[in-house]
Amino acid sequence: MAKVDLTDEDFSDCDLDQLVELKRKLQSALEKRELERIDTFRQQILAISETSGVALLELVKPLLEDQVHFVKKRRLPSALPVLYCHPENSTWTWTGRGRKPLWITDWISKGGQLDALFVDEKKSK
Repeated sequence: MAKVDLTDEDFSDCDLDQLVELKRKLQSALEKRELERIDTFRQQILAISETSGVALLELVKPLLEDQVHFVKKRRLPSALPVLYCHPENSTWTWTGRGRKPLWITDWISKGGQLDALFVDEKKSK
């Protein structure tokens, strides 16, 4: 295939709409070629499977299992226990992690003690 050597000057007569359309067509052609390349690889793998007499699943299963081990499974954050609760509104809670909620900073600025908001599990049971 011949090398394509284009410069900015080759597009100097094109307006913006024409360049956008050219970009869209190039993107479409790239996607089509990539799919064709993948399909070629698939055909080669199937041919290897058929000529070797080994089932396709037997060929790729170990590869897939190896890939799974490299992917870290994301742990979901566990629910942290509530350590502080507003004395008048029990829906306002804080686990003690992260920034202090405004209701706590307001409580402290009015002279309240953080310990007074502490949830005692033994008392609540």
